[in-house]
Amino acid sequence: MKQAPKGYMSFIIGDLNGRVKREPGMESIVGQYTFADMNDRGRRIVELCSRSRLRVWNTWHVSRKNRLWTWRGPGGVVKHQIDYLIGPQSAPVVKTTVINRLEYDTDHRLVRMTLHLDGKKKWKRKRPKMRKFDRTEYRSNANALAMMIVPIPPDPIQVYNATVSLLHKTATGCWKETEFVSKFSNATKALLLERCNLKSDPMRTTDYVNVCKEARKSLQEDLRLRKENELMTAIEKRRSISKVVRSQDMYKKRLLLKDSNGLLSQKETEEQVKNFYEELFSPKVSIAQPNLYSTENLPPFTLSGISNAINSLKFGHAAGIDRILPDILTTLTYADDVVVVARNRSDLATMIGKLIVECGKVGLKVHPAKTMLLTENRKQKQPLSQKQPLSVRGQQFLYQEGGKYLGRYLSFPIDNVKEIKRRIQSGWNAWGKLSELLRHHLVSTEAKRRAFDACITLCVLYGCEAWTLRETDRELLAVTQRKMERRMLKLRWQDRWTNERVRQATGVKDWVMEAERRKLAWANKIRKMDDTKWARKMTTWIPYNYANKRGQGRPKERWRNDLKRKIGSDWWSIDDEEWLSRLS
Repeated sequence: MKQAPKGYMSFIIGDLNGRVKREPGMESIVGQYTFADMNDRGRRIVELCSRSRLRVWNTWHVSRKNRLWTWRGPGGVVKHQIDYLIGPQSAPVVKTTVINRLEYDTDHRLVRMTLHLDGKKKWKRKRPKMRKFDRTEYRSNANALAMMIVPIPPDPIQVYNATVSLLHKTATGCWKETEFVSKFSNATKALLLERCNLKSDPMRTTDYVNVCKEARKSLQEDLRLRKENELMTAIEKRRSISKVVRSQDMYKKRLLLKDSNGLLSQKETEEQVKNFYEELFSPKVSIAQPNLYSTENLPPFTLSGISNAINSLKFGHAAGIDRILPDILTTLTYADDVVVVARNRSDLATMIGKLIVECGKVGLKVHPAKTMLLTENRKQKQPLSQKQPLSVRGQQFLYQEGGKYLGRYLSFPIDNVKEIKRRIQSGWNAWGKLSELLRHHLVSTEAKRRAFDACITLCVLYGCEAWTLRETDRELLAVTQRKMERRMLKLRWQDRWTNERVRQATGVKDWVMEAERRKLAWANKIRKMDDTKWARKMTTWIPYNYANKRGQGRPKERWRNDLKRKIGSDWWSIDDEEWLSRLS
């Protein structure tokens, strides 16, 4: 069946030595006119028909009981229906019969099928005409009718009818029929038509193969040009490029599981999905409903009760001399991305155990391979290879040098170099997806600039507000951006273009200046935050009895150094007018 040529109806006719019978789930395969019960070979025949979308046609047409059997055993006592006419479910079968008398020495009866082969050409359904509403003409019609003096009827119903008629007059002629634009060129259509003509000619197989190759190449070229045109249109009209890329997917892969025979089965897949969601949404925990209305009379407050409540409070939870509350940040949660902060190894194991229990209540699991442990021990710098993994509830969690959280690389100590290199690699990945468009000679420079700033710049500068840029980091960003700009303009080093000339030709945003601008915007937002926000606490906090003494060696670059150079050391305590005046 797999080797059968496409475009032809394939039939299986003969002695299959199996008995079939209609059972639940086989309504489209086996008819109701069967002779005996089903055996194992008959079930395999039905499975073949189910996978290949076939039908046992000689069980579908009305026949008497003595006209159903096709084989008679020795002595004429045992009779079975084991000869079948199997074909596609869309086959134009008129009827099937059994020829009783045949002048031939055999114990089988001849099975006959009648097909209705209509030589008339089936006309395709006409494509509905596409119409578009012309808003400009509608607006002009509305303005023209608004200038007319129309008497107002006294009856409200007449007023409503007059309003409806005016709206109909305004919209008359505003619907314009749009011409259907084919996605393929005329050359491709001619090749496809020639392929259809050669397909039914068995004497021109070589020509058919060559035309198929040419048609395939022409189709691929048309699809490539269509994708480029759609991307160019999206950039020129400032639409979402991601939506255009997703809409250009040609197919979606079906997810099918294998059955016991090792074959892909849709029925097995549906059963697994059904069981999964039934188990997921089935209630497993009984929650007691609280009694919100209590009829108990509460006793009055007493001095002894108040003193006991005060004495039961924990020490160390009030603000000290520096007016800082002893709040401790223990968790960071965003959807299913959770960070747990602990002081030592035992506290971390306890918190992870609680997290595993709480996740299990809602049907979630903590994956050890996707969980990373980060530690900072400045006194004893022990290699990660010698660190013992953390065992919690039978699961092993390993220590790592760093990992990604919400698109940001986290490590101890903080390594901005790795994060910047990751963002640059992400920018090159985005460049690879849009390289054909950004280097195309038909795309305008303005469209290229918008695509570059909207896609590549956003990928590179994601999270740049938290970067502490050194001179080497600034140079790395500038060199990478200049490489992309020269590729965009198709320049070589022999062309001797200066960096200023390249930037003037492309007009893209400078990554270093854009990173500084975003950092200032984020600092301005921190400046306006309430003192209870963790971002402001961590940024403006100065330890109690802090001695501003310079250590040995060159001081490290700080996040706030850029703000000190541009605005001043008191950047977080000035008002808006002073902020703007210092920026200017």
